[in-house]
Amino acid sequence: MDNYTSSIKQYTICIVLLILFQTHASSFEYKKISSRSTHIDETSGIELRALSQNSINRELNSNAEITVQLLQNGSPLTNANVSWFVQQSLPSSNTQQGASFIINGATNVLEQTTQTDSNGQTSVTVFVGNVVSQFTVRAEASELLSGSLVKQEFQITAGLGAAINTGTPEQELANTLDSVCPELLSNQTGLSPEQQALLERCTELQNAIVNGQTEEAATALREISPEEVAVQSAVTSTISGQQMANIASRLSAVRRGSESISLGQFALKINDQVVPSYVLTELSNSLFSVDENQTEIPGLLSNRLGLFVNGNYSVGTRDNSNNEDGFEFDSYGLTFGGDYRLRRNSFVGVAIGLSKSEVNISNNGANLDANGKNIALYGSHYVTSQFYLDSTASFGNLQYDMKRNINYTLGGNQVQRVASSDTQGNITAISAGGGYELNDKALLLSLFAHMNYAKSKIDSFTETGGEELNLSIDEQKLENLSSSVGAQVSYAHSTRWAVLIPFLSFSWEHEFKNDANQINGRFANSNQTSNFTVNTEKLDANYFSSAQGISLVLPRGISTYFRFETIVGREFYAVNNFSFGGRWEVTF
Repeated sequence: MDNYTSSIKQYTICIVLLILFQTHASSFEYKKISSRSTHIDETSGIELRALSQNSINRELNSNAEITVQLLQNGSPLTNANVSWFVQQSLPSSNTQQGASFIINGATNVLEQTTQTDSNGQTSVTVFVGNVVSQFTVRAEASELLSGSLVKQEFQITAGLGAAINTGTPEQELANTLDSVCPELLSNQTGLSPEQQALLERCTELQNAIVNGQTEEAATALREISPEEVAVQSAVTSTISGQQMANIASRLSAVRRGSESISLGQFALKINDQVVPSYVLTELSNSLFSVDENQTEIPGLLSNRLGLFVNGNYSVGTRDNSNNEDGFEFDSYGLTFGGDYRLRRNSFVGVAIGLSKSEVNISNNGANLDANGKNIALYGSHYVTSQFYLDSTASFGNLQYDMKRNINYTLGGNQVQRVASSDTQGNITAISAGGGYELNDKALLLSLFAHMNYAKSKIDSFTETGGEELNLSIDEQKLENLSSSVGAQVSYAHSTRWAVLIPFLSFSWEHEFKNDANQINGRFANSNQTSNFTVNTEKLDANYFSSAQGISLVLPRGISTYFRFETIVGREFYAVNNFSFGGRWEVTF
């Protein structure tokens, strides 16, 4: 009896599970069918499938073909009627220019009935019109006996975007205007002067597309688009890099500083160049007139406190690309600071940096002035006599002043605007790494590796002066993580007036976060929901740096250096950096 009861329970459980599975499978299949844009009436078994995309973009003055399939219980329904309707989003006064069906070569037909073929399929051809518009084409099929009705809708955008090259800033602006223009057109009585002027720009662009002037329209859209804003992020990276490079030069200059340095055990290091002890001895005898038994050079790295001034000048160009305009830039960075030796093999310091960048975008597209201020904390420690560790943390604020020139001619009308913006941002940068040194008398080989991280933010802003073409740009957030691995070789040569240390270096730079940045915004005179997203070019994942220069060690604790660096292997970019600096060891 127990076995019989147990069997009944197991059988009942299996039946329940089977029912649940079938119910779930049916639901899953329905969801799967719905995701294929299929609408079904479960009572009659009639389903209407969309064989065309439900969202269609077409350029102005063109046709769109839409196809559906009608089935009943999975079998095609032949010679069945399907009713079609165009639902206009434009005012009635513009219906003649708007979308309509084409029947026997004639347009301006807003309703149509077709019959299915042997496969249950039927199609209509829609003329999308000569004005920027968004509208709906609806297909309906009914079964008279059961009274069932199934519908299928297609959203069609007739506008500028479909005529412009895909993936470009100008197409993104065109797609945005395809939303903005119908909105303005449907509310002509309540438009401000700027909105009315923006509607006129829409009309000029759509007329150009209709008249086959697609290239001229694309040029106008490129002038309007904010791809120039991408230089803000480029300048931010340049300014941050310059200040970090100036601190790196200081770290190299005093990494081996200590109090009361013994010439017999110490090789002075300036900007990664080692001055061997025998050179220091000769230098001390010639410059300071010390006797042979003296073991210290007065004022030359024999003090705990050191002050320095380092400068950096960068000049470069960027070529035009699909997503960004080319430009030329000049950038200046000056860093003042001081550091204190905690002990013979370690020190810490603080520095203040000032930066300025000037960018001129090609074809008089725009110009940008950026000014920055930052403060940095840094330090270095020798773990052994040859292996050292460095670290730097920098915090800064930047101010951006930009003018975008919008200049194009379309439909006989010349548009000239200057859109100005003023915003600010901040950046936090951290660098950590180390190196290993090998020397043979006056010859030094340094191997090094660093990780660099920077996070910045540029505040949102709205342009002025561009009138109807002013844009509002959202806050931009940028993040970079990179590594630098390389080697440097130097040779110390003593003269009667200084120690000369020429050097050569080469490094491989790798960017871990090289995705394209996004510039999000909208027309200032449009609905807040009509947004655009303009993508910048991806950063180069790998490139190289080659540098050469010379350091000079002078009397009374004074030293100076000059360095010329070339960046190679970056697509679109050509960049040269000039670095210089001086330091003075203060008696303490």
